[in-house]
Amino acid sequence: MNRVLFLFAQTIRWVQAGGSFLYDATFANDPNVGGYPQGAVLLNATLSGFWINTVENNITSPDATDGSAHGWLPMNPDWNATGGPGQILNRPDLATVATSGQYEDLQGLPDLAVVATSGQYGDLLGTPNLAVVATTGNYDDLINTPTIPPEFTLPPATTTTLGGVIVGSGLAVAANGTLSATAQVKTVNTNAPDANGNVSAIIQDAKAIVPGTSASLIQFQGGTGNPLMRVLQCQGVGTHTDWNGQMLEIDTVPATTTSLGAVMAGAGLAVAANGTLSTEGTVIVNLTGAANVALDLTPIVQGTPEILVNLPVAAGANTTVSMTNPPASGTLAQFVLVVHNSTSSAITWPSSVHWPQGIVPALSGIAGKLDTFVIYTQDGGATYNGFVAGQGQ
Repeated sequence: MNRVLFLFAQTIRWVQAGGSFLYDATFANDPNVGGYPQGAVLLNATLSGFWINTVENNITSPDATDGSAHGWLPMNPDWNATGGPGQILNRPDLATVATSGQYEDLQGLPDLAVVATSGQYGDLLGTPNLAVVATTGNYDDLINTPTIPPEFTLPPATTTTLGGVIVGSGLAVAANGTLSATAQVKTVNTNAPDANGNVSAIIQDAKAIVPGTSASLIQFQGGTGNPLMRVLQCQGVGTHTDWNGQMLEIDTVPATTTSLGAVMAGAGLAVAANGTLSTEGTVIVNLTGAANVALDLTPIVQGTPEILVNLPVAAGANTTVSMTNPPASGTLAQFVLVVHNSTSSAITWPSSVHWPQGIVPALSGIAGKLDTFVIYTQDGGATYNGFVAGQGQ
């Protein structure tokens, strides 16, 4: 009795928990049961759906595959079902392609070219008539190829025709192809060269010896009789004579950028009493105060490294300054402007002068004080850059 009550309680608990039952042949064929009643619902054998019984006292198995099942209908939704519990109600009228997924089941297909689906170059229409080389890439498939001349052989040079040479003794070839003579002069009239390879020519049997003379080039003119010896580069003191005691004509040959010679001191250069040539220092220019003052940069053009300009500005006056005669673009022109202030002095700068942060400086305007400015240009005076070195000094 207790066993029956336990099974009964267990079954009720299973049903209350939402559990379902599989087909049970023993239960269905029990004479006290008489098969499953109409409306009974069983789980299918795969536990993925349900069967519903449509007849009374049904003892057949709904999961039978031998055709013995009778009166059972699946309760799972069936797209193709037209009746029964598996029928899908209000089913939309889908196009064939919705379930087949086949391109051919589409309606209104576009009229595509063959290449659209084949992807083959041969299916293209109107293809260009390409040359064979376009697909092979071989030089031999080119048409009208140029005639390539044979390898050039440089002929040997002669005394009358250009050609190749082989470097022999006393010659050398640099990495850039420059051909130079390397043979050393041994002696000239028994005079050996110095450490630099120079040979000093000593005039023999001269009527007068020139003390301290050094000549780098001696030129003889004339044929027989009394030839003229012209010393082109000469330094020394005393009497300069030829073999016959005649006074020599000494030429002064101007120097060039590629040859030695005599020079004259120009702007920015000075010559001392002993002939020493040197650059001059800063040129100081003292201007007279006026309403308009031009700062002339000509000394820089002539070689002066820097100009210092003193400019007095009268009390209560305004001086407008300008710069003239700057050197060509690419040459630095720098000058220092020292303004000697009076009470309420003022200055107007040209617009071509650029100041730090674009702030144009004014004068201190204090009598007896100096305002110092450094200004330079490197583009031929198109623009200037100015800096305040000090004010109210």
